[in-house]
Amino acid sequence: MKPADRQTIILCVEDEIDLRMDIIEELETAGYLALGAGDGSQALALLESHRPDLILCDITMPGMNGYELMEHMRAERPDLADVPFVFLTALAGRMDLINGMRSGADDYLVKPIDYDVLLATLKARLSQVQRIQDAMARTLEDQRQSMTDTLLAGVRETVDAVAASLDHLATGFMVLDQSGQVIHANATAKAITEDGDVLLRTPAGLSTVSRTAARDLRGAFADIAAGIKAEHLVAAPRDYGNPVQIHLRTLPAATSEGPAIAAVLIDPDRRRELSADTVIKTYALTPSEARLCVALANGKRLDEIGTEFGIAPTTIAFHLQNVFRKTQTNRQSELVLLLNRISFG
Repeated sequence: MKPADRQTIILCVEDEIDLRMDIIEELETAGYLALGAGDGSQALALLESHRPDLILCDITMPGMNGYELMEHMRAERPDLADVPFVFLTALAGRMDLINGMRSGADDYLVKPIDYDVLLATLKARLSQVQRIQDAMARTLEDQRQSMTDTLLAGVRETVDAVAASLDHLATGFMVLDQSGQVIHANATAKAITEDGDVLLRTPAGLSTVSRTAARDLRGAFADIAAGIKAEHLVAAPRDYGNPVQIHLRTLPAATSEGPAIAAVLIDPDRRRELSADTVIKTYALTPSEARLCVALANGKRLDEIGTEFGIAPTTIAFHLQNVFRKTQTNRQSELVLLLNRISFG
């Protein structure tokens, strides 16, 4: 979490020097500390000595392009997994936007740059990261206290009831013994381990597909068991997408074997199913407008939506214009991107 007194750092990776300097000037005027890099290699060199709060990156660059830079970061720098990655591109088609999001980018800005949109997007992404960090801290503390009270009471039935009450959370939560064996897990944690692309439940205990992360996880269990550290953060990478963050923290001794371990699992790639009710509550849409939004978010074309719902093209156009007005978007591609943010948020 960024200290309150530290200036927010934005890394701008753009090979066009005039555009890069213009962006840096706008960022500095807005109160950010802006760093500039002309290509992916320069960006990696800067990341050795600086930890930005957000990366703004062009896609088409000589040498290492934007996709390659993001892929390298996701694979080699799990410590930067929580840093938002926003693409800059001249590609403005609907599928370009969707492919950019699916590749692991957190947002997508189209050239020529509208600086009001740029600053609003950066502010929204940085605020989202802060909300996630704050929520994670509150969730960890609330769950730690709840499980501590339960384990100290020594009532197994109560532990089961507490674990069941956590099943609705989007965050995975586990209680482990010192060796990493799972004692309790909520529904989200079970789903993450059952997917098998990042975390594994082995006979030896909780592990990861990545050998490096598995070694780090074993070391974290050993440190906590030995009392060397009370908490650890381990990033478990996956072949495609963002790493799962595993926050381990010791719980007071509840058995003669020693302390138990609480594990909070944050998987940024677990997409929530977008529901019409969510869209209605978020943007005050009518049920018909919400159904249209859900269909668009699921990749359907307007003609397919008309056929499926038995709606005339003029009626769809009418609903779409109302949705644009209520969501403050101007194009279908912007609306789809906005709906994807709700699904992944």
